[in-house]
Amino acid sequence: MWIILLLSLLNPRAFAASPPANFISNPNIQQCTAALPTVGWMGFDHTWLVTLDTSFGMPYSLTRDAVRGGFASIRSPDPSLANLTSPPVCQPIYQPENISTTDFTEKFLCLMSKLSDSDENILPEWQPIFVYQWAVTNCHSSVRFMLDCAGGKMPLNPNGGLGSQYSSDQVLNIFKVNPNNQPDPEAMLLKDNFQKLVQTLKQLFQEQGNIEAFLTENIPLILSESLALKKSLNTSQDLRRMGLYRRLQKFDNNFKKLTSQMQIAPTLEGIENLTELSQIFNQPDILQKTYQQICEQAQKECP
Repeated sequence: MWIILLLSLLNPRAFAASPPANFISNPNIQQCTAALPTVGWMGFDHTWLVTLDTSFGMPYSLTRDAVRGGFASIRSPDPSLANLTSPPVCQPIYQPENISTTDFTEKFLCLMSKLSDSDENILPEWQPIFVYQWAVTNCHSSVRFMLDCAGGKMPLNPNGGLGSQYSSDQVLNIFKVNPNNQPDPEAMLLKDNFQKLVQTLKQLFQEQGNIEAFLTENIPLILSESLALKKSLNTSQDLRRMGLYRRLQKFDNNFKKLTSQMQIAPTLEGIENLTELSQIFNQPDILQKTYQQICEQAQKECP
């Protein structure tokens, strides 16, 4: 506890370092810190990265546990920002001076589309899964990893650097989507009912039937089934089932968005987009890669 008290007295959020040699500030990407009730210990801050459009952070594990920790993903947007109890302190990150801030920002956002778990992504091809341990690898180390991979540096050092370290050769898990895998048995009923809904939508579209009335009646049923399945998965410590839980969250977000558009203006393209959602129920393979290999894989896709 005395360490936390010391951190509260020597609040590192107030001190921003100067850019190192051959680096410049990039105002398009900022590192922010703020006290959060996630842990509830005085002096312990959360840190994340933010752009003009979104935020990236790893505030807790996939089961929303910030103390015991466990499997985690870098989330976008950072879900903990809605719980801020104090105004954040933000500083522009540092980037190499031999690249424009515009080009660096574009590369950073491309990398984050590979490294982070975004609710806007229906089904990423692969998803890195980290390990959250609040005093070893936490929100701070995730920010450091994101900037290291992009070639940038952190301007702030919250919590005296506690939890900022990670080993580039540490082995992590990644989800590799394999559409041919057998889906989780508990997801099969939801998948079957969803596919029946899409088939009925296609028929109604061809017959110029009342799609709006059909969706109004069936949207709550599909979302209710998804919610029931998520509740059974939420406390699981099995990595595969956690992966299905996150994919169900993506399903809910995209299903609501697409069906809302279909109610306003039904289109065949909208039905096809809904059809793609069925892939989300397929169970992914779990492979193992190091931090460095995960970064290199993302860099290959973001030249």
